[in-house]
Amino acid sequence: MCSLRMVVLCVVGAFALTLLGPCPSVCAPQGGAEPDEQPYDLDDFDMNGETDWENLDLNGENYDYEDLDQEIEVGTVAPPAPETPPPANMPPPEYEEEMTLSPRPTPPLAPVTLDFKGPGLFGPDTGLDKLKSIDLTGNQISGVDEDAFRPLPQLQDILLADNNMQALPELPPTLRYIDVRNNRLVSNGLHTDGFKEMSLLEFLYLSDNKLDYIPVPLPESLRVLHLQNNNIQNLHVDTFCNSHDRNYIRRSLEDIRLDGNPVNINLYASSYICLPRLPIGSH
Repeated sequence: MCSLRMVVLCVVGAFALTLLGPCPSVCAPQGGAEPDEQPYDLDDFDMNGETDWENLDLNGENYDYEDLDQEIEVGTVAPPAPETPPPANMPPPEYEEEMTLSPRPTPPLAPVTLDFKGPGLFGPDTGLDKLKSIDLTGNQISGVDEDAFRPLPQLQDILLADNNMQALPELPPTLRYIDVRNNRLVSNGLHTDGFKEMSLLEFLYLSDNKLDYIPVPLPESLRVLHLQNNNIQNLHVDTFCNSHDRNYIRRSLEDIRLDGNPVNINLYASSYICLPRLPIGSH
């Protein structure tokens, strides 16, 4: 007979074999020879053998597996928020990105024509009567009042290049530098003897206009005279020199440009024989 210990082991083994299948051997009597161990053949193991797996009662109770088929409510997922349509005046995303990366250029402003006309433009009431230099280059100015610069007794430099002026107003005799290049000046738009009293004038730029002749007389102080790209067709014998004084030499005037005019300066050699340098122009 088996001892109590062996009985317990046999019961446990029988229970285990009940799960796995029939016991291949019986409990050996005490002191008897142990039966040979035979491994289970898993390939031939029959899960539907003697054990009734469906009606197996592990704890002596019957389980109702039908409850497992009941749905378990874990929680309610919040519905997605409704999409808010963009405002009617907002561009689509791809267009907005295009605007961010490549903004539309601002169209250029239309040119403005300025007319400096009216009394007292630079008068003593404006506090500008002590001006020494005025630069109005490139402002599309089409006209200036005749006495606009008259109340400027200390004016030395005036720059009116790159405008649309056809005539010059009266200029103060204190000027040293005049630049009216690239306008639409005509000879009739210049004052007769307009530069004669300017005893301090050194630089006179009149190129790229529509002048028909050189505005004479020119002051003795003049050093630079640019008249290229006009419509000057001839020179007078007294334009630069003095026909009544054969010994006269005009030493200050060293830079004369007449290129871009229809005049042939070779035909008027006596007009510049008194100059220290020959003028630049067509030959």
